[in-house]
Amino acid sequence: MEIEQSFREWLNDNHLSNLSGILQSQDIINLDDLIKTSELEIMNMGLGPQATTLIHAKQRYESEQDSPDDYIQSSSKYNLELLESDTLLFNEVKDKLERYVQPEHKKQLHVVRIEKVNNEELEKKFMERCDQLYQNIKAEKFHGTSNKAILSILNDGFRMPDKPGMYGKGIYFATDSSKSAQYTKSSDKLLLCNVAIGSHKTVISSDKTITLESLNKGNFDSVYAPRNTKKHGWCSV
Repeated sequence: MEIEQSFREWLNDNHLSNLSGILQSQDIINLDDLIKTSELEIMNMGLGPQATTLIHAKQRYESEQDSPDDYIQSSSKYNLELLESDTLLFNEVKDKLERYVQPEHKKQLHVVRIEKVNNEELEKKFMERCDQLYQNIKAEKFHGTSNKAILSILNDGFRMPDKPGMYGKGIYFATDSSKSAQYTKSSDKLLLCNVAIGSHKTVISSDKTITLESLNKGNFDSVYAPRNTKKHGWCSV
């Protein structure tokens, strides 16, 4: 079957027109076929570096369909650097993900690819925030969310939620990759983030009234819930 014209035009708009022959050979002739194709299948098609470009274009299209009224096409503030599997950084991240899988979370995780996010604007804001901490302590933590939210985070950073979580309004991270994977909402991705932890307050029970202001009164920057509490991880407010 021939590739549908609208799909050819979409590929051309995303600078992927040279992939039309390979996609046709895989019986992917329209956008519906592409959406049904998993990222692992795309990575195994022999597309080389363009596999990542195709996956990102697919994600953008899915985001547009999820919320066409709210989606705003803007110039990207970030770029993604695909890490080769024989590099030190790739293996350090892979090891961290696999090492922090806890059986009680009932999640089996494996690495398909790892991409390093480069966003100079967010890096500058992060360093400015670190200078404001009571203690300049940073640590790598996992965060799980939807495909749509990931695109927004990579471009503009995290946004404070409208409603408080277990430990107040904040951005929640976890040491355990399997814990964060519980929040991926059908996405197959995890973010490994450098978190400005600062001076942390340890809590062992839920308290939705916690705010940044209340933490600052005690010279704290973030909240930490240890393992075996009802919900464990880091909350950066």
